[in-house]
Amino acid sequence: MTAFRLTPESLRQIRLLARGGKTATQIADLLGCTRGTVESVCDRHGYELVREPAVVAADYLVAALQER
Repeated sequence: MTAFRLTPESLRQIRLLARGGKTATQIADLLGCTRGTVESVCDRHGYELVREPAVVAADYLVAALQER
């Protein structure tokens, strides 16, 4: 993978894709960067991401186990 450069255009794309309901993994695949890069950019700029399905499932599992 080549180095990802955060430009005003890529920042705009991340913002629009996040607003459009894409996950960090989906955005990273589209832009050619890592999920961590997308998460970091969104965190830094206050963009909300849709949570990854596996993360949501893990949260439910942890909550269910804690109720026992």
